[in-house]
Amino acid sequence: MVMEIISIVASVLVLVNYLVKDALKFRVIAIVGGILFVAYGIHLHSVSLIGMNSACLVINSVYLFKILKKKHHSYSIKKNRLWEYVA
Repeated sequence: MVMEIISIVASVLVLVNYLVKDALKFRVIAIVGGILFVAYGIHLHSVSLIGMNSACLVINSVYLFKILKKKHHSYSIKKNRLWEYVA
């Protein structure tokens, strides 16, 4: 029963993910859904489900890291520019 709920939640997350416009939210939802699908695949002993969602997890994690790195860099630039005006 628990695994059925996990699969339903993962499916809903995938569906909701198509409605998200923000790239950061998109990647986070995709990662959570992917983790749930991998767990469900492990329960089913489905190599294809585990493999596909593991690959998607890697891809989404790389892009999430790039987004966060860019946002951090953008924040650092704004902070430095503010400091120039204050100093």
